[in-house]
Amino acid sequence: MRLFVALSLPRSVEREIWAYMEKLRRTYPKAGRFSRRENLHLTLAFIGEADEASARRIASKLRSLPPHALTMDLAGVGVFRSGILWAGLAEKNELEKMSLEVRELLKRLGISFDAKPFRAHITLARDWRGPEPGALPHLPRMTGLKTKVFAARLFESYRNERGAVCYRPISIE
Repeated sequence: MRLFVALSLPRSVEREIWAYMEKLRRTYPKAGRFSRRENLHLTLAFIGEADEASARRIASKLRSLPPHALTMDLAGVGVFRSGILWAGLAEKNELEKMSLEVRELLKRLGISFDAKPFRAHITLARDWRGPEPGALPHLPRMTGLKTKVFAARLFESYRNERGAVCYRPISIE
């Protein structure tokens, strides 16, 4: 299983980001591989390959982490050197705190994860060959979006029958 710990996006944020991505897709149709709407999320820690027993342990222990109140205001667009076009978030302190809590929990469980520094972002497209971020339309302003309480969740990345990458939360009852 290919795993990561992330936050699902509130519907209002997902809607705004999707509308923005549709505008980019119409304007720059061959500029990159755009994310699927149902795959939009904010990764706190990437784990990679793990077995089912580890997945159950991680999902169970994530429940012990406190939820955080966050305001999901969008703040700019960028491109990582790897060619990922992303939308940034104004909220950084609480997100960094959440990422650190998740990573500490994974360390205590003896679970390996990608230790690259955390950067709060939502992936819009991969293999970006379009204009530089400064030349792109501005992200919608979402100031005033109500603060919501978020809890970290474990997700699995898999390929569906058509070969498309999909994400699903792993829940432990």
